[in-house]
Formats: sequence, structure tokens, C-alpha cells
Amino acid sequence: MRTPQEHVQIRIPNSILIPLDELRFAYSSLPKDKKIIVYCRSGERSAFATYLLRHLGYEAYNLAGGILTWNYEKESGIPS
Repeated sequence: MRTPQEHVQIRIPNSILIPLDELRFAYSSLPKDKKIIVYCRSGERSAFATYLLRHLGYEAYNLAGGILTWNYEKESGIPS
């Protein structure tokens, strides 16, 4: 639920980018047989997206606090 610019800066490894404004067109490409963890920068946009995906029959969960609070491995698009 992040913007392309946010995704380039930092992301969770193996995550895919679907900006919130594109979700209504792209949701059908998501697997219905897997749990989906939705995240954004701080957790607000992803909360809305999680609600929408659940309404559409997906097993979706919001990463509370967004990537800012993610304490595990992160993939940075910024070269070191």
C-alpha cells in the first residue's frame, strides 16, 4: 500500500508493491489460498487495504505500525 518511492527506499524482502490507489484493479492477482500481510509506512493506508481485502474474501492482516516498526530483516534499495 506504499508508493513506488517508499518501496524503493526500504521494503520487506520478497514483498510486492501494490499502491493503495491501484488495489481495486490489482487485487485479483493476489492468491486467495495464502495469508496476506499488508503494510505501508505507518499502518494507516494498509489498515484500509486490509479491510477491503477481507471484504473481498482474502485472509489479510495489517502490519500495525507499518514498516517503521518492523523489527526484522529489511531490504534497502539504497546502495551502501
